[in-house]
Amino acid sequence: MKQVLFFFLWVCCTNVMFGQEEKISLWFETASSKLPDSSLWPLVKKIHQSPLERILIEGHCDSIGSVAYNLELSKNRAKAVKQFLMSNGIRETQIKTCVGWGKSKPVTDNNREETRQQNRRVDITLYRASDIIKDTPTPKEEWHPIEKLDVGGSIRLKNLYFEPGRHKIRDESYPELLRLLKTMIRYPKLVIEIQGHVCCSAPHEDGFDWDTETNNLSENRAIAIADFLIQGGISPKRLRTKGFGGSKKMFEDEREEQFRAQNRRVECQIISK
Repeated sequence: MKQVLFFFLWVCCTNVMFGQEEKISLWFETASSKLPDSSLWPLVKKIHQSPLERILIEGHCDSIGSVAYNLELSKNRAKAVKQFLMSNGIRETQIKTCVGWGKSKPVTDNNREETRQQNRRVDITLYRASDIIKDTPTPKEEWHPIEKLDVGGSIRLKNLYFEPGRHKIRDESYPELLRLLKTMIRYPKLVIEIQGHVCCSAPHEDGFDWDTETNNLSENRAIAIADFLIQGGISPKRLRTKGFGGSKKMFEDEREEQFRAQNRRVECQIISK
């Protein structure tokens, strides 16, 4: 009997970082990473609808088996999807993440076969051409209230956006950057560490930077903000930069854009003031 690979598709349109984001889940048979090509035509149709900026592939397993076994199986499932996409016209450079999570991120319980089936999956996120965010509100304050923060405290930069997979700052971010610049000017003794974070990567991994073709996206984004402040007249001696990749996520569950957006952030830690 021909195997059937169950297919589920849902679409989430967001206006935060990307013009359109589509999520697809593929489910696997027990202990298998085999992809029956005849069941994948909906995925082929989706990847050729319009140009893709990048693709994230994440493999998962149910709870049966050891941690090590499931980690390897989830990686193999993700790799199988990657190979399938590449055989259907996707360039390897478009696939920015291909990772296995083992059994650490179930979407439901593992008490019954019906629910275990939902955990034996690969999640595919497709990012299409981005649209410029419009009507970004101008911050009400001209500077951040540093008086309320102690050394070691952090300023989280809101309304700060980058091009997808790049460290290029988007135009709608400049009101917030100007606010930070005015803060640095107002408090001439203020020394900060600019800390970059990314979403959608394993905790020990950083994001892939399209501009440099290196896996240090969070660090490069922090440096981009430091460069902006330096161009505004701030001494480099008052600035430090550090990229944390996905190691300090605010939310481990990244299935919803609101959580991914909060993980994809930049903070400024106060070193001295």
